[in-house]
Amino acid sequence: MMKDLKTLYQDPQAVKSYWENSTEARLAGEERQRFVSQQLYNFIWRTTVDAFIERAELKRQPDAHLLDVGCGWGRVIVGLKQHLPTLRVVGMDLTERLLHLAEDIVPSETGMNDVRFVRGNAQYLPFADASFDAVISTRVLQYVQDPVAAVAEFHRVLRPGGRAVVFLPNKWNPYLRLKYHTKLYSPLEVKGWFEAVGLRRVRAASIRLVPGWRRVGAHIMLPIEKALQRVPVINYTGGLVAVQGLKEV
Repeated sequence: MMKDLKTLYQDPQAVKSYWENSTEARLAGEERQRFVSQQLYNFIWRTTVDAFIERAELKRQPDAHLLDVGCGWGRVIVGLKQHLPTLRVVGMDLTERLLHLAEDIVPSETGMNDVRFVRGNAQYLPFADASFDAVISTRVLQYVQDPVAAVAEFHRVLRPGGRAVVFLPNKWNPYLRLKYHTKLYSPLEVKGWFEAVGLRRVRAASIRLVPGWRRVGAHIMLPIEKALQRVPVINYTGGLVAVQGLKEV
């Protein structure tokens, strides 16, 4: 498996095959609910959802039209819809099996059936220009053969004044460099992608700066996480690169 992971970012078909096979094993039969329960409602999940809401400024436009690129089985979408029920969300992924799971899991966890799911490639988004108020993506661009092309597509489908926000594993985090076998990027590298395609007011930092200890409540850990995000140097070393940018009006 490690050999396959090293080449995933070079081959979209390999990415699709890997996630189809691994997801089938993890989300089959009785194992499914246990897996979903472990992945949702913990500190790490809440940190990610809160960071997307803050960085995309979704509270200012709770009925925004949002695209989640590489949505998988809908983990982030569940949190977004629970916080902002009127948010209009499209989830896109390369893997059909994940999308079928999302079509089941998201309504069951949120009680809402208004999320649309579409199959597509991050480098060739199947949407018209200026279709969305926000585009988000988490832990996807490290698998994309040309991440700059993907970010250019995010810029294209954004409406003027819209925001793109991406999270991906951080090359400057020592633990992540050991864990991941795909190519990793730093906050400043990802910031360069955003600036290269014309996004403005680009901000680069990281999230996941504190451990997700189960015995310590999120109400204690979240303020620490947000405080560390404001500390120079340290704010670049979290588990996930966090970069956001604005499409000019």
